Amino acid sequence: MPLRVKAFDGLPVELPDEAIEHILGKHPDMLSALNLTKDRLIRMIINAIEKPDEAYSDVYDARCFLKRANDLCTNVIVGGGTIRMAYLISTDTY
Repeated sequence: MPLRVKAFDGLPVELPDEAIEHILGKHPDMLSALNLTKDRLIRMIINAIEKPDEAYSDVYDARCFLKRANDLCTNVIVGGGTIRMAYLISTDTY
């Protein structure tokens, strides 16, 4: 069953199990670089949605939520009200 949260602007957002598995499978660096457990990673993703440092949307209403953590940013992508992916980017390159 997907987790449901409200974004900082009131948008309802779901985090389905499939997205969590995708993030863990394709971006395991999110756990190792930040020394997180799976549960803490989920909390960090939710925090980026609820309290982002920056947020953007495109003409198709895809949204990007950025949350800084030291020299890294968590980038969470939402499309159609569902978290599609999350990954880390360096603040040096951002």
